[in-house]
Amino acid sequence: MTPRILLTLLAASALLASACKSTSSSPKDEGTQIPETTGAAPDSSGPDATSRSYASAELPRLPEAQATSALAIVATKEGIARVDLNGDGRGELLVRGGNVSHCVMDHRTDVLWFARSDEGSEESDWYGLDMDRDGAVPVEIVKGVKGGHAIELQYPDRARFGTRGALDGNASAMLELGDAPALSVFLGCDGDAGWSCYEDEDFTILNEELQQTKASIEAASLLNVAWLKEVSARYKIPAQEQDSNKEGPRITAVPEDRCLEAPEDCGKSMLVSGTPYLRVVTFNDRGDYYHEAQQFYDSEESVFFDPLIVGKKSKAPFADDDYESPTDGLLSPGSEAYASAGMLVSFTRGKIAEFEHVCGWSEPTSSFQNPWL
Repeated sequence: MTPRILLTLLAASALLASACKSTSSSPKDEGTQIPETTGAAPDSSGPDATSRSYASAELPRLPEAQATSALAIVATKEGIARVDLNGDGRGELLVRGGNVSHCVMDHRTDVLWFARSDEGSEESDWYGLDMDRDGAVPVEIVKGVKGGHAIELQYPDRARFGTRGALDGNASAMLELGDAPALSVFLGCDGDAGWSCYEDEDFTILNEELQQTKASIEAASLLNVAWLKEVSARYKIPAQEQDSNKEGPRITAVPEDRCLEAPEDCGKSMLVSGTPYLRVVTFNDRGDYYHEAQQFYDSEESVFFDPLIVGKKSKAPFADDDYESPTDGLLSPGSEAYASAGMLVSFTRGKIAEFEHVCGWSEPTSSFQNPWL
């Protein structure tokens, strides 16, 4: 069977996938000082004098201690900030300035990675902020790279971390961490996505746009390589991440005839760690691509529910075009909420707030996502 590709929204989560083969460019070391910045790196800031709220209207508020027990790291027009589960800016900007096209809070290296790109530009600058070091400033990693709007990482063990699926049909930059850091090309052209990548039916000749992007990435040089080696040496997998993507029980309330491509998959579930909730397959089909839909299920109440619509519950799955909530995400450390598609969503209180991007959480946590990605 042709490999299944699920087209997803760019998540702000931090989720894991398998490594793929890539083409590396030689890094350029810009010195031995750590951290050393090159070019106009964005300013780092301490606590901001003004706290603000990003909360959705009429959001029921948690007690302060519970709200601040887990902080989301988010990109806003003002910069990258920490926000609590009441949607309040905690009066702290980690990095000032907008135009953040993507960001990832990486607890395997304790680095906040982010990309900046001017509106309409095809080029991006990448930075890393050492979250394990007081007073650290953003370190520039690469400047003016095409195909770099989204951060994609590959670790020493070849595991990948980044956007999963949103790069399908594109040539994108990928940062390889390890003893010899490098910038390489990630081609999201496997399976069905190949039809949008190649000019020939044998999938051997990239289209002209991807060829140009690939050449630009291969010509780019890494900056501050010594700093990259230092943070790569920290690499470890937090225990919380190992609770991600575990299979749950089959939910027989989902009729097989809702799944047109693979009927046997209807009702399969994935555990949402630390909660009674499951992520249940409720639909699949194939057009130009493989499509799959999921819905949340409360195993204690034996009902499907839609977190964005508080109180919306059903013993049977909802019509998929009537389901509002994203179902891929990064679970909050306390399991009260999740981050997905630029939103913080509470399982019980609805949408907390919406941002340019959600980079992740201040502490390691687990994820739930489609197992094909």
